[in-house]
Amino acid sequence: MQSTKAPLVYDLQEPFRCLVDVTIIKALEGNVFKKNDFIRTDNYEIRIRPNGTKKLIDALDRTFSQTTKFKGMKNQWYRIIQFNARDFSQYLRGNRKKIDLSEPEFKIEQVDDISLKKKILDISYSQWERWGFSRGTLWYMKEKARSSDHLNLNKHVMERLNAI
Repeated sequence: MQSTKAPLVYDLQEPFRCLVDVTIIKALEGNVFKKNDFIRTDNYEIRIRPNGTKKLIDALDRTFSQTTKFKGMKNQWYRIIQFNARDFSQYLRGNRKKIDLSEPEFKIEQVDDISLKKKILDISYSQWERWGFSRGTLWYMKEKARSSDHLNLNKHVMERLNAI
């Protein structure tokens, strides 16, 4: 091992890499970034600018602040990572005889699959109004369904769509 390398740190972060990957994918699909958030270098590499970095950090902060079930309790991802690092360090120092490497529950919530978008496009405005929703809401959803944007739907709207 070289003194300039920190392989253990990389190993500790690996179980949570999917959170970062999903956050980046959602940010890209959700058009969080604009063209001016990036710069092309002389070597034709794409680099993120400070304003883009801030957007990414904000998205990551929202992801790591979400709660999930871990060892029978709900905790934020930040805390789960802290628990794992603490437990692992105690094990390495000999303060623990064994270590629990159970994985947190991780679910990717993607509500705008192709079938949902098709369902929205097939709803008539009169039918939608009979269900108690405004035409504007359906218009907005149809515009989003036609584009590559994410559908940002309220819980009660999703419940109605799932009932169809």
